[in-house]
This record gives sequence, structure tokens and C-alpha cells, in this order.
Amino acid sequence: MAHLRRVLASTLKLGPERLDPDTPLERYGMDSVLAVTMLQPLEETFGPLSRTLLFEVQTVRGLARNLAADHPQALRALVGEPDPAPVTAAGAEATAPRAAQTPAPAGRDTEYGPRDVAVIGLSGRYPHADDPEQFWAALREGRDCVTEVPADRWDTGGRAQWGAFLDGIDRFDPLHFGIAPREAAAMDPQQRLFLETVWHLLEQGGVTQEVVERQYRRRVGVYVGAAYQMYRADRDDDPTLAALTSSASYNLIANRVSHFFGLEGPSLAVDSMCTSSAMALHLACADLERGECELAVAGGVNLTVHPDKYVALGEMQLLGTHPGARSFRDGDGYLPAEVVGAVLLKPLDAALRDGDTVHAVIRSTASLHGGRSNGFMTPSHRTQVATMRRALERAGTAPADIGCVEAAANGTAFSDEVELRALREVFADVADNVPVGTVKSNLGHPEAASGIAQLTKVVLQLRHGQVAPLVAAGDPNPRLDLEGSALRLVDELTEWEPRGSAPRRALINSFAAGGSHVSLVVEAPPATARTAPADPGPQVVLLSARTPELLRTAVGRLHDFLGRDGTESLADISYTSQLGREPQPERLAVVAADRDQLRDALAAQLTDDPAATAVRASVHRGNAEEDAGPVTAVLTGARGEAFLAGLVQDRALEQLAELWAHGVRVPWAGLHDGPRPMVSLPPTAFETGRHWVGRTSRPPAGNQRPAAAPPAPDASTDTTRTMTLAWANVLGVDAARLDDRSDFFSLGGNSLLATRLINRLKEQVGVELPVEAVFSAPRLADMARELGQYAPGTGPAGTLDVDLILESIALVERMSDDELDALETES
Repeated sequence: MAHLRRVLASTLKLGPERLDPDTPLERYGMDSVLAVTMLQPLEETFGPLSRTLLFEVQTVRGLARNLAADHPQALRALVGEPDPAPVTAAGAEATAPRAAQTPAPAGRDTEYGPRDVAVIGLSGRYPHADDPEQFWAALREGRDCVTEVPADRWDTGGRAQWGAFLDGIDRFDPLHFGIAPREAAAMDPQQRLFLETVWHLLEQGGVTQEVVERQYRRRVGVYVGAAYQMYRADRDDDPTLAALTSSASYNLIANRVSHFFGLEGPSLAVDSMCTSSAMALHLACADLERGECELAVAGGVNLTVHPDKYVALGEMQLLGTHPGARSFRDGDGYLPAEVVGAVLLKPLDAALRDGDTVHAVIRSTASLHGGRSNGFMTPSHRTQVATMRRALERAGTAPADIGCVEAAANGTAFSDEVELRALREVFADVADNVPVGTVKSNLGHPEAASGIAQLTKVVLQLRHGQVAPLVAAGDPNPRLDLEGSALRLVDELTEWEPRGSAPRRALINSFAAGGSHVSLVVEAPPATARTAPADPGPQVVLLSARTPELLRTAVGRLHDFLGRDGTESLADISYTSQLGREPQPERLAVVAADRDQLRDALAAQLTDDPAATAVRASVHRGNAEEDAGPVTAVLTGARGEAFLAGLVQDRALEQLAELWAHGVRVPWAGLHDGPRPMVSLPPTAFETGRHWVGRTSRPPAGNQRPAAAPPAPDASTDTTRTMTLAWANVLGVDAARLDDRSDFFSLGGNSLLATRLINRLKEQVGVELPVEAVFSAPRLADMARELGQYAPGTGPAGTLDVDLILESIALVERMSDDELDALETES
């Protein structure tokens, strides 16, 4: 391992201590060019290797295992171990290792069936709500989230256009996801929002990269519903960018997530119009049942980014013309709504076995198409009845067991009437009242994200034991006929009473113009007796972020959380921060004896001079990348791991906190007597820079580095300035945020952008920097030195006379054809 770290770190121009054995090499800027370059020193030791080797393994540890398996003799020679003695036939049976035993899957011999799927995570953004709990507050209040089109979307020409909109859909933190800001502006914002939503979803469930690898073997599927693809650049301004944005695939929404998080299960986007995210849920549950994946991210995203959408819906007579066009009201069409949401799904028996928090259980899903019906865009009464009955049958439950219906009602009066008639038929034999509600009453119609919005609302209602009311907007639809049926529209916040001894159950109905139908049966989670062992001793609580500014935000959020919530134990908070969050470079560790000590320490960190504020808890601050030293490298081998295990056994909390703050991987699980509940700690804060085609990308306010004093003229000033401006142009990064330590690949650089950088420098200063120079010197200061070495006409120390070069280029550009011909002949 140590040898491989030295070899690879040398190629990557890093200190060996900065190369974590379990971090994907891609995160250090490993690209196709470097992958081939890295093989050369490895082949000196191990002999000929496959050119694709570094694409087959992702980490240093993975490479070590591969070489140990395929090149054992070379490896023994490297470490000075003799070849093993040959095994005789007589002793072969005694010495041969036993075949690895694959653990048998947990049995499903419980009251639940093989189709039961647990919802173990919930995340999303909704109009007027940045997370599910804020969304519940809007739902329970019956809040109307519909507004006119925001002024920053498009000019409506004075026409009233209505819908429900998310704030800040142009905002994104590209560097958090290793994406260059210039590339981020070209990405469909649906990709960007879904990436951030899934990050929060996984961290809420404590699903870190280590968990994805060791527990799920990366067999995690991604299923996302999406429909409109209207984000595009102006063809007159940039024809190439317009072509790229217009030809993007929906599947990139799911594939971006799978790529960034390293998820190797099925990855697909579904477009079945208004049932898209419900269909994504249906497919995810089916794949979990078949064993195609062990965990699934399923959800949807729906944005309104171009006025053409309203034009098209109006032309098809689907668009509501007034704010009262709502579910079960006398509307003339629907009002589009923006939503991004996702759930984390897992077979119920596996979730119970692993001690996951179960928010709800999907008992069944069903999907049918209307076939040839009375109209292509007309809802089918017959198919709705058949789909809901199929879902009930697959769940093994009867209509009488359903305590709430989450309807598809989109606000078109005729469509709502057809749906209620279908519900009447399904619940014809039920005597008790059946509450009927719909999330679309609050939001309007989330279109492709309707299914995930419906499921989210049902899960929140199950959590709180209440059914949210319909919004009192618009005039009642006089043609709704509920007389003589069990169905009751929910006009006020209602307690959700269980039906006998059965758990609370809901039926979700979803259908789309075009004939797609999906139905789900969802019920409350099983009661579990889960008691965590008491742990009254001091604890280490960890916080980390990508930048110092974001770390300060994280400190403030946790401080506020401790002031609001007094129910979570310090041990549970510590456990979640250690094992349920992805560590990032900027780090803070607090060793505290109780919650008050922790909160005081965090408060001190929010002052102008934390060191001057006296606190009882000890605080350790560091940067895992910049502060990594020889100790970090030493503590990654077997002896180092044993040393760390000893510190954990001795509960040497101060030493462990200090080591972690400086980049050492600590085996935190050893501090706890078994698993503990994951606490819903505040989510990761993202930078909120603006990235949109046709607009200049802007970094978030308040996160720019303070302007440094102009450097005194020296040998490297010109080349550093030239390289800084070239990086800013190619990556789309604000030049003020770059310094000598900035890393090209950490800012989203890749082989394509490296080529663009080389071309940019050639145009700017007439120097063609070799591609190897970019990959071997990814830091700005190092790359500037490389430029100085290759530049013609440099001074004694290799500086460029940039002004002279630019003057010469301008002179050449002003020459006539005859002058250029004469110049070429003279040359």
C-alpha cells in the first residue's frame, strides 16, 4: 500500500500523505492521460499491466488488492517476502482455505410480504418549503402556494399566468460535486437540483461512501421521473451551446447521481408525463423485489424554465387561466408546480434487520395503460378502477382498510369528476368515511414530480397522524357527486384514526394524459422496540465542510439545532456526525461532556475571536488536505490501523479528534456499543452561486476571498496572472477566488477542459503548453511555473512579457493580406 501511494502520489504531484487509500482516484484529478502515465512506474515493478487497469479499480486499496491477486510473486519481491513452500497433495486438503460463504439473504417469513418496501429517507424542495418539515407546515395550514410567475423567470407581457415556483433554481454549488462552474451553467437545472436533493437524502439516512461500498456493494439504483426539457441557450448568442443544451438527455439527471456517488445499480429517467415519478417509484420497487439492487433512490423533478411551456399548455387547453383552478374546484385547467423530491427505498425485512429508521412502508404498486379509450388525452374511468384494485389486491388489503386517499386531482374539472367516479366504484362497499385529499390543492400540478409529491405528503401525514386539508381557493365544482358514498373531501386538518387493529393505510392514485396509470398502497411503519445503550460519558462531535465559510454555516446550524431540540442525546448526535456524514476537507471536532458544553463551544466558534472565548469543551480545527502530513501516511497501514484501534479502545478522545481534524481516517464505530439511532441533524449547506445560460455565473455573496495586496513585481508575476485569467475563462471561476494552491481538477477540470486551457494559452500568449504539464502540475502556481519554462522570450527567471506579446498579436491582426504574405516569406 505504501509503495503504491508513493508511486501514484508522485504522478499526481501530491504528498503521499494526501492520497487516501479509500478515496476514488478520480477525486485527485485522475483522467485518461494520467491513467496511462501512472502505469509506467507500476510496470517497472509488476511487469506489463492492462492499459485499462486504473479504470477497473477506483482506489489505491482496490489497486493493491488487484495487484496482490494477479501479481503475487512481484509483490512478494517488492516487500522482501520469500515464495511460499509448495503444498503437497496430501496436505492440500488440510491447508486449502475454505470457500467463502455467501451469507444467505434474510428470510421474509414475517407478516409482511416480498413486495414490502421501506421508505428509509425523505428529501425534497417544494414551493414555500426548503425541506419536508417546512412542507408539512404548509400542508397542515392549508397554505396556498400558487403565485403569479416570478418576475425573474420571463416577461409575461402583462398577462396573468399562475403556478407554484421554487426559489433559486439558478443557484448551485458546482465545486461540491466536482463540476466546473462553466459546465454547471450548461447543465439542465433539473440535474443540479436532483444532485443536491440526493446528497441530503443519503446523509439523512447515514448512507456514506463507506456504507455504499461495504454494506450495499454499490448496488444502489437511481430512478427519477422527469418530463419537460426546455433549458437551452440562445442559438443567436452561442450556437454550439444551444445545440448542447437542446440535445441533453433526461437520463443525465439519474446518471449524474449514479456517477458522482458511485452507485452501480440501474440508473434511469422515466417520462410518462404526469405519472413519471410515480412510475419511477413503481420500477424501483420492482427492481428491489427482483434483487436488481439492494437500495434505491427514487423521485422526480419538475421545473418551469421557459415560457413556451405555458404557450403549449394553453394551446392544448390544459392550462388554468385563474388561481382558483384547483383540485376538486370548478377549474378550466391546471396550474404547473415546481417540485424536486426523492425517497430512499429498501426491502422492509432488510431495513428492519439493519435497524434503519422506517418512515413508511410501500405495500404494493401497480401500473396499467388505458389502451384505446374515448380520447388520447382523456382520463379513463375503467383503467383507474382497475389500477387501484390491482394495487389493493397486490397489497393483500381491502378498500375498507384504507384510511385516506391521495388523489391525482389536477384541477381540470372534468378530469376530477372522472377520478371521483372511479373512487366511488372502488370504495362502493365501504361504510366508514374515507377522507380524500390531494397535494395539488396546495401546489397546483407538479406534473412529472406529482408521484413523489403525493408520496411525500402521505409519509408526512403518517408521521404526524393527521390528514392535511384542501386549500380554500376557487369555487366548488357543482358536478362532483359524493352523495351516498363513503368519500369525503378533507376541508380541515383531521386526525387520522386507525381502522381497527390495522396500521394506517393510504391509497395513492396517479394518472397522466396519454393513458399511463400508477397506484400505490402505503402504510405506517411497524412498531419497533429500539433502545440505544446509555452513554453518559464525553463525546466527540464532528463537523466538516468544503470551505471555511461553509464550515462556519454548519457550526451555526448545529448550534441553532441544539437550541431548538432537546430530545436527542449527545451520544446519538456524536454517532451520527461520526458515521452518518461524509467528511469534507475543512474540519472541526468538539470533545464535550454534555449538550451545553457542545453548544457553548459552537457559540464560541461563531465569535470573531474563538480562541479568546473560554469554553469547557476542547475544540480541534484543521484541513484534511492542507494539514495532512507524514503522520497521516503512517496511520494508513496495518500497524497504523492497529494504533488507531488502540486509541479507540482507550477512548483517547482528544487525540482522535486532533488526528481526524488533520485528515486521519478514524474507526469511530469502536467508540459505540453497537448501532445507535441516526439523528436528523441539519443538512449540508451548499454555496449558492448563480449559474444559468445567458447570464454571467456569479459566486455566492460573502464567500469571495478578501482581495490580497498586489504582489511585488517578481519573476513569476506575469505568468501567474496569465494563468489565473486563463483558468477563470476556461473553468468559469471568479479569478478573485483563485490563489497559488488552487487545484485545476478540484475546480471541475478534466481532460476536455485541459485541452481548452492549452488552446486558450496558445491564443493568449503564443505558448502551447504540453498536456502532460497540466496533469503533472495541477496547482495554479506550479502550472504557472511550467508556462514560464515553455514560454519563448522569457526574462532571466522565465517571466513572460505579456504586454509585448499581446501588442504583437494585435499588430498581426491589423496587417493586410499582402503584409502577412510578405511576413511569411521573410520568416
